[in-house]
Amino acid sequence: MTEKDRILVFDRDEVRRASISRMLIGHKYHVEPSHDITDYRLAIPPSGIMLVHDDGFSVREVVAHQREQRSWLPVLAYDLEPVLTKVVRAMLDGAGDYLAWPFSMETFATHAETLKQRFAQRHEVRERERRA
Repeated sequence: MTEKDRILVFDRDEVRRASISRMLIGHKYHVEPSHDITDYRLAIPPSGIMLVHDDGFSVREVVAHQREQRSWLPVLAYDLEPVLTKVVRAMLDGAGDYLAWPFSMETFATHAETLKQRFAQRHEVRERERRA
């Protein structure tokens, strides 16, 4: 990822949200921490990654809001000790990848970059289909 990439952090736990935000800011990311997607009801930023705590409904809520806005950013979900059924549900709801918290900066950067590349490839294919 490039310096100052935007990461939108959605987590209802303010201590965990602050911890993640500090870690990312310390590594030159532009971080926008939020309690939930309601902070973006009017407009989703044009670029970035949505880092969403998987509390059972937030991933679905974030993806639904993007669908309503017709604005798409990749979603990277995370949770403490995620179980397979929860990960699968989040992926079916629209998450592009999943991390276990706490994660290292290296793990985050690797997953974020891979997600960003896959998202760009899919976006390019959708654009070609739309133009055709």
